[in-house]
Amino acid sequence: MSDNVLFKRILQKFWVRQNRDHSTLPCKAKDHYDGVHPFFDSIQVLSSEEAFLTHLKDLLCDVTQYTSTIVIEEKGDKISLKIFFKTFSRKAGKKYFILKKNMRFFTVNLEKGNFYFGELLNYQNKRKFVKKIRSNCYINESFNTFRVVLQNSISEFSVNNCGELTNEICRLFVDKVDGGVGNLTFGNRLFKFYLDKKNIKYPNNFHLYSNLINGDFRKILKKTDNRIVESFMKHNKIQGKKLKKVLHTVENLNVTNYINGLKLFGADWLNQQEYLIRHIFNNKIEFNIEEGVLNDFNLFSSLKEKRRAFLLYKSFNEDNEIDGWTLRDHFNFYIQLKRYGDTEVEWKSIDGSYSFRQEHLDWSDKLSFYKKGDYQRIYSQHFFESIKEFEYNNINYFPKLLTNSSEYNLESSIQSNCVRGYIGYPSALIISLKKNSENSEDRLTVEYRVSKAPNLPLYNLKRVQTRAKFNSEPSETWLKPLEILDSMVQLWVKNNKFETYKLKKKCANGVELESDTHFDENGLLVWSYRAIDNESYYLNFP
Repeated sequence: MSDNVLFKRILQKFWVRQNRDHSTLPCKAKDHYDGVHPFFDSIQVLSSEEAFLTHLKDLLCDVTQYTSTIVIEEKGDKISLKIFFKTFSRKAGKKYFILKKNMRFFTVNLEKGNFYFGELLNYQNKRKFVKKIRSNCYINESFNTFRVVLQNSISEFSVNNCGELTNEICRLFVDKVDGGVGNLTFGNRLFKFYLDKKNIKYPNNFHLYSNLINGDFRKILKKTDNRIVESFMKHNKIQGKKLKKVLHTVENLNVTNYINGLKLFGADWLNQQEYLIRHIFNNKIEFNIEEGVLNDFNLFSSLKEKRRAFLLYKSFNEDNEIDGWTLRDHFNFYIQLKRYGDTEVEWKSIDGSYSFRQEHLDWSDKLSFYKKGDYQRIYSQHFFESIKEFEYNNINYFPKLLTNSSEYNLESSIQSNCVRGYIGYPSALIISLKKNSENSEDRLTVEYRVSKAPNLPLYNLKRVQTRAKFNSEPSETWLKPLEILDSMVQLWVKNNKFETYKLKKKCANGVELESDTHFDENGLLVWSYRAIDNESYYLNFP
């Protein structure tokens, strides 16, 4: 059966480097010498097809032809969008050429509604090539990724109106699949086509469920007569008539928020009002909390306290006056104080107002008292050499890596946050970024967190929190200075190396403790001597 080509576009570019017939000697520079032979000295670089053809066999020239071919083709009941990548090159001094071929594809079976996407790598080899293919998995997301690859492949050839050409190719392909459905993104149109072909019953907000269709979820679909909302509820072990009604109209699926609220307060409280359920699922910020804290809260809290906590949880979802980390910290503080046997601690806050912030700081101070001790973090010199004073827009910025209790306490006092309790958390590195002077109170408290890929020397260091005074968000004037700071901090994990550090603690009773750090089996940095700070939690800076 022959292929019916609906669209074809060939893009090419050429690269030619002319070299001298001699090299300067002696030469030791790495960019001119490989340790055995000197490299060719370049005269000029050309980029025309004429230059490529002229110097194709010239041994004093490096030549490369880049070709990208974009094709939409029909074959039987299948339609495919393919991108072929080809490089044809020869290095100076070599008589042979090297050919490399790769291909990315996105294929739809129009009859059965199945989707296939993947790639062929090095398929110029008849045997030693790599084939990757997936089917009916994350259809929306997979096509969006394919679209980015398509646009990048076009932009490499300096094509005018690259975005418009990309959209036109995608439109031609998707129109051929679904006949031209309007008012939806390309990915959503393909997902809708899949749902229709598989006779799956879906609501108007069906696109929210696009990343759920996998092996386990398909099994549940069969048990619910192919109803996607009922399958979602069954998959997450949640139920309720009002909940089911809301899930047909929500704009987001923050099920983590709902499930944790369910464990804390029960279905009767959560499902009593549709608008609350809607706010919980529409909230863009997740509320994560450990299972042990969930269990202990129900053990320690009175009914009156639980009602107040429920009002705070409602405020978090309805008004977003506080974020998920802060709410999580508040539960953690409450449980830690209860575990210490503090019978006077009582949950009183019901919203994110001043009374909440004051309660939060009071609990933080109490915890500091229970865990009282003088902490000292010991970093290698490399940490301090990487972050230096810098200038941006004629303003000087002074980053400082916090290392001891005094510095953490001072930062907490100036910023009105509880970063003082963060010194004992091993994966968190705190930098105070100050504007104009080393002692300026115009500053940001910045947390970086380090992790490691399990069983591999691959480290990840990312900025997870950035707070101005009173836990507020920094203004846009800080964006570029923060990017500069990020680039400095990344030197801590340069070349996939990270130097662990130590913690010394002098307890109130005079006992001195010391611990190294190491990465556990999950890639998290922990104290080797866990007893040095066994109440470490993921905290925030409220």
